[in-house]
Amino acid sequence: MKHTEIKQLPNDVMAENQIIGVCILHGAEMFVKAKAWITTADIFYNEDNRQIWTTMLEMYESGTPIEITILTREIRKKTPLSFGGDSWAYVLLQKVEFVSSQILLQHWCLAIIEDYIERASLTALNDTKGKTASEITESLNLTIKKA
Repeated sequence: MKHTEIKQLPNDVMAENQIIGVCILHGAEMFVKAKAWITTADIFYNEDNRQIWTTMLEMYESGTPIEITILTREIRKKTPLSFGGDSWAYVLLQKVEFVSSQILLQHWCLAIIEDYIERASLTALNDTKGKTASEITESLNLTIKKA
């Protein structure tokens, strides 16, 4: 029997959690700084973090304060439980519990952007059947522009 190794796509959920946690703890001021780097929720590997980021973006754009209790209420309106089956209050409290420092926000943002570009590139390269070299190159260029 042949063993097939399954490899996980590049990600850094700890860095993602730091970004989310800093934004929850420090509100719109830190969210705006992170938003300058994170241009799409797709940059987050973790599904919960994508949902949290999308909800924070909607709150920011509507002028709603980014704060844990309000965020919990807003995210529950979309999805009653996290993707792991936990309550959103529990998930969000975990995000803020281990925040080390807001000083490293840019570093964490750049780390997950790098992982996103690598994931998207691997996915694009994996889906090359029947495509020309220029189509593959264009797909990779679009991935980089999106990030």
